[in-house]
Amino acid sequence: MRQRTLCAVLTLAIVVTLSSSGCAVQPTRTGSVEPPTGAGDAGRGPQLWPSTRDYYPAKAKELGVTGRVGLECSVDDRGYPRDIVILESAGPLLDDAAKTVISDQPFRVPADWSATGGPAKRFRYGVIFRIMGKPDVPLFEDKRQTAIITFARR
Repeated sequence: MRQRTLCAVLTLAIVVTLSSSGCAVQPTRTGSVEPPTGAGDAGRGPQLWPSTRDYYPAKAKELGVTGRVGLECSVDDRGYPRDIVILESAGPLLDDAAKTVISDQPFRVPADWSATGGPAKRFRYGVIFRIMGKPDVPLFEDKRQTAIITFARR
């Protein structure tokens, strides 16, 4: 329960650092964001889950492609994203990978998600693909929940 409370208070990004030794996942703050107001997580949307999966496309690693993808979706009563739409494109390679990040596993939704009309709402998320040693890709100005996928070259 303590972990859920922390997730509700902090705006989180998921940082996945990839290296030859595997993946490490750690939540980080995305800036000076005020805690959400209103009914729990409903103001910001369902919570993204951390993951240890390597979402950085192999071709993008090889070509040194970085970028950010803005998405919007609804989340059903079981926490699965529906009707994912790309709002800000980084090209087909990263757009497809970003959709996979968002659709790969269910979101954390409150117990009363259906009763409060959550599945009918649309929420914005972001996915940022960074390569260590290259200029940082800027965060989203609206401070939406963002998964940051970082590749560390060896």
